[in-house]
Order: sequence, then structure tokens, then C-alpha cells
Amino acid sequence: MLTSVSNTPSYLIADDSPLSLKWLSQILQGIGPCNVIEATDGAEAVEKLATVGGEVDAIISDLRMPRMNGLEFLKEVRLSKTGARQNIPFFIVTGFAERELAGLALGLDVDAFLARPVKKQALGRHLTRTSTGRRADKTPAEALAAYADVDLSSAMRSGDSVAAEPQVLQVEAPAARESGGVAVLDERLVALDGVPEGARLARDAVNSAGSVLLKAGDEITAGLKAVLMSYAEIDESLAKVWVRASTS
Repeated sequence: MLTSVSNTPSYLIADDSPLSLKWLSQILQGIGPCNVIEATDGAEAVEKLATVGGEVDAIISDLRMPRMNGLEFLKEVRLSKTGARQNIPFFIVTGFAERELAGLALGLDVDAFLARPVKKQALGRHLTRTSTGRRADKTPAEALAAYADVDLSSAMRSGDSVAAEPQVLQVEAPAARESGGVAVLDERLVALDGVPEGARLARDAVNSAGSVLLKAGDEITAGLKAVLMSYAEIDESLAKVWVRASTS
């Protein structure tokens, strides 16, 4: 689990549902002693961060909220506009109906997707993982280059409509090359938990909404693999990915 300077971790929850706020707070308290700060939307969460000098160990945010939604809040954090650490673990609570926005969250380096209803075991696992394998902090210039152009114009607020029907994706046969007159596959379909660290995608990773989450050639780091596996608990279309065959 993440541990703050006071040895008692502090977590910020942003959710416009009083029931969800209560549920998440109870889960966190069940994982271990902690301080919990609650906000009803991203704008209030930014205000709450200012009151504590940004000193929280992780953020758990709903996706759909009024005034400032979860993606807009995440972008503010990643651009160091909230007082919190730029690389603070940030978890988004979401569901299958919101899967078309997953690519935007990945573009903003979300640390995990939490499926509704959030389970204690899943949240505890992600808190532990991000405390031991935290992403490197970006410089202001690096953060600006990485996140400023992430377009959130399609991101929803509470009450907006969402797509209901998944698209049927057509999977083509893998490409092959010739080696000694024998066709050799240059890519293979692998379950996420079996993807080796450092592997590169042979094809775009596309979810059931038709959204491209990652591009062919992207490297699957240990942290990214964990985030993708958390997403696959919501949308099974990403339970397997095409990776480049080893050249060793």
C-alpha cells in the first residue's frame, strides 16, 4: 500500500454519487487505516487538493461527473495544475458503456481502470502495484508535450448519453514472411497476462467500441500491461493482443 510521510496514507475520491463515495471510502478503510478526502466532481477535487497542498497518495475518480469529469481532472493532474504530484497514481472508475473513452485515459497515463462496483481486492492490488512501481515523473516540458494535445472534447459529463452497442471487429489473418521458402508468422495473438515485458504490438489494440487504445509498434511495459489487464476486466475484447514475434 502507498504510505505518506505521516505513515498513514491519504486518498482523494471524486464521485458525484453519495453512495459511491461512501462505498469507496469503506473499501479504503477496510484495506487499512487511511485518511479519505471526498469530492463530488473534478472541480471540487482540485479545490480539495489545494487545501492539503496536493499531499495525497492516490486519486480515485469517477469518469462521468458535472463541471469537471474524470478525464479533465486527470489531465489537470498530469499537467501539474492541481498541486498534486504529476505522476500520482490515478485510478478511474468506469464501466462497459464508457469504453470508447478508454483511449483518452491511456493517453493521459491512467494507472488503472476500476470496474463498477469496485472490489476491495482489485483496488488493494492496484494501490500496492503503483506504490512499488511508480511511473517516473515528467518534467514540465515533457508533460506538456505528452498531455496538452490530448483532445477531451468527446469526453462526457454526468448525464451525457453514451454509446450502447459494441461494434463487431473483423480480425484478419496474421501477416507472414518467407524464410527459406517457408512462411513464418511475424506476429502472434497472446493473452495479456502472457505478454512479455518489452514486447511490441504487431497491430493496433482496438476495443469493442472500435476505439484504438494503442498503436502498432507501441511497447508493452510492465506498468502498461497492468493497466490493460485492469481494462480487460471491463471489456474482454482486449484480453488478447497481437504482438511481434521474437527475433531472438
